[in-house]
Amino acid sequence: MADTHLSEPDSLTLHLEQDPLLRSTIVAVAVLDRTPDWERFVEAIDRATRLEPNFRRRLIPGPNPLIPARWVDDPAFDLTWHLRRVGAPSPGTLAEVLEIARVAGTSAFDPIRPRWEFTLVEGLADGTAALVMKVHHALTDGIGGIQLAQHAYVHPCSRP
Repeated sequence: MADTHLSEPDSLTLHLEQDPLLRSTIVAVAVLDRTPDWERFVEAIDRATRLEPNFRRRLIPGPNPLIPARWVDDPAFDLTWHLRRVGAPSPGTLAEVLEIARVAGTSAFDPIRPRWEFTLVEGLADGTAALVMKVHHALTDGIGGIQLAQHAYVHPCSRP
């Protein structure tokens, strides 16, 4: 696919990120009623990133704020780098999940990779799990995030 340019406002957010307080990171937490089957979950996310191709592209900033950044296909895309799986820290409550989300939200994206990370937090004390989803605002907005979640949640929580 040919390079596609970001909108001017989204491109500007990339230049502003030199100041950590101005990062355009979206972090959402989904509480799941149980831990999804990891292999099926990975398959669902793989399918979702193929349906939403910018999740397989990286951003190349323009040389100055007046030249929009552009999306380019990432020839070295590695889904496993973007998906993490961790056990819930003790005592395994939502407070620990929110701390994981807080740390994710304040951490910079790797600029040479597509700008998103999902972390599955397993083994919460009440038997649930949580998914911490971190994406750059240029990659998606709230509606795009919901659309990606719909693609990802076709089968991942069901068990064979």
